[in-house]
Amino acid sequence: MVPLGPSEVPESCSFRPLSGIDFPPLREPRTVEAADSVAIHAPSLNVFRQQHVKSSEPNGTAGRASVVLDMSASRAVSYAYGEGTRSNGSKEEEASHALSTDGWPSEVGTALVSDEANRPMPLTRAQLRVALTIAGSDSGGGAGLAADLKTFLAHRVHGAVAVTCVTAQDTVSVRAIERLPTGLVHAQIVAVLDDLAPEVAKTGFLAGLAAINAIEAVADRLPPLIVDPVCVDKHDRPILDDATREALRTTLLPHAALLTPNLAEAALLAGVEVHDRAGMGRAATRLLEMGAAAVLIKGGRLGGARSPDLLATRAGLWDWLDAPRVPTAAVLGSGDTLAAAFAARLAWGADLPTAVHLAKDYIATCLESALEMGRGQGPVGHPPAPPA
Repeated sequence: MVPLGPSEVPESCSFRPLSGIDFPPLREPRTVEAADSVAIHAPSLNVFRQQHVKSSEPNGTAGRASVVLDMSASRAVSYAYGEGTRSNGSKEEEASHALSTDGWPSEVGTALVSDEANRPMPLTRAQLRVALTIAGSDSGGGAGLAADLKTFLAHRVHGAVAVTCVTAQDTVSVRAIERLPTGLVHAQIVAVLDDLAPEVAKTGFLAGLAAINAIEAVADRLPPLIVDPVCVDKHDRPILDDATREALRTTLLPHAALLTPNLAEAALLAGVEVHDRAGMGRAATRLLEMGAAAVLIKGGRLGGARSPDLLATRAGLWDWLDAPRVPTAAVLGSGDTLAAAFAARLAWGADLPTAVHLAKDYIATCLESALEMGRGQGPVGHPPAPPA
């Protein structure tokens, strides 16, 4: 362990002990040996939760137990407590006593970089993958940008965003929506392209012509584009006006490396009836003729014990992905998650068929870990994705 003094910690890492708030312990107190570490998972360095540690040393010595703050992608900083100068004569010591009133370690605490958190940080751009999502927000956190970013994180991909609209919605309904102008959507996309150079991009709910025009203006600069053509609500009612739907067909669809409509969206875009596998095939053929390089038509709404999806490409691939239906009504964000999972796999270098199969496997685990919450349709879960 290497000593780290206050002057060596970035100003953004401000330790501020909280007083007057009784945080519950994050786990049951346990006996630790000298120089052992007890991990505390905290969302940031600005929150220091108290953790009681029982020392294995005799009364009067606190041993050398350390508390690690888990900062996720950042290097973790730990505090080791010295020779028990703060001992209260019992076997319990409060880890928070190691902080002085100004937030820095007191005379009994020395800031250390934990051996167990001594990973090479920061990661370089060559070690990362970046995905850009161009979509709307969901105040309930179940769909849209929220689902995309959780999926990217589960696949160890950094997610960048271009917001197309801000919505007030919950698990029951969309209460309000504010569309962003073309210039602002365009500026967000360009900022990400200029600085982060994403390996892949995807679209979600575009809300209107403004977002489609913004994408078209930079289409020649975009990485492979996954188009999730969100144009119907959960009751299969159209949510885009005629002009926006036509722009989606004629302007955006030809740029799609993969188009991922559900049954109602496939029918609306292709102009054919889609009620069975034969209809899915007809719609796929038509959407490929309209310019998409590949189409994944999601058959989850066919009903029955199975959930068949159809992957078709202009190169001639025709692949049915069949899986047992997961029995849950909490499916909010499932379409966003599937498309984002495919984008994440593509960002890591998987070919198209492999990425689609892995994304199909992942959405099954998300449905199995769905969150049955709210008064309406709960969101899918986002467990960590296994390596390819």
